[in-house]
Amino acid sequence: MKKISLLYGILLLGVLLTIHSFTLTAQTVTKTTTSPVTGAVCPNVITEYSVNIPNGFQNCSRLWTAANGQIDGSATGTTVKVKWNDTPGAKGRITCTFTNCGNSNDNQAPFHEELILSVKNQSWGPYGSSINVDYCSKAQVNLIAKQKIGHDADRGLL
Repeated sequence: MKKISLLYGILLLGVLLTIHSFTLTAQTVTKTTTSPVTGAVCPNVITEYSVNIPNGFQNCSRLWTAANGQIDGSATGTTVKVKWNDTPGAKGRITCTFTNCGNSNDNQAPFHEELILSVKNQSWGPYGSSINVDYCSKAQVNLIAKQKIGHDADRGLL
C-alpha cells in the first residue's frame, strides 16, 4: 500500500512540476492601449502591445510582425506600436517571435488578434431621424442624409 501511495505522490509531483514549468515559460502578448470597444482596434490609430519575458526567454531575440497593420518604430523590443489598416471585416494580428534563445524556446510565437473597426465603404441602409455612431474617434462625425419628401396614402406626408 505504501508503494502505491508513494507512486501516486511521485506522479502528482511530476504533474505539478510540468504545470509549473509551462507557466514559467509561457509568453503572453497584451494590448496596453485601451480601445473604445473591447476586443477591437481602431484603424489608422497607434495601438501599443507588450510581451512578458518569462524564465528561459531573457536571452532571446524578438521580432514583432503585424498582419493587416504596420509596425511603428522598433520591432525588436518588449513593446511594439502598430498602426492598423482600414480594412472592412479584417482582423489585426500582432505576433512576437522569439529566436536565438539557445534552448527549446526558439521559434515560440505568441500572438494577439482583434477585429479592426472599419466603416470604410460600408452601406448604412435606412435610418430614422437620428443615429448614434460609436466609433474610434471622439471627434465630431458629420453624416449627410438625403431628405425624402413625398406622400404615402396610408401615412400622409413623408
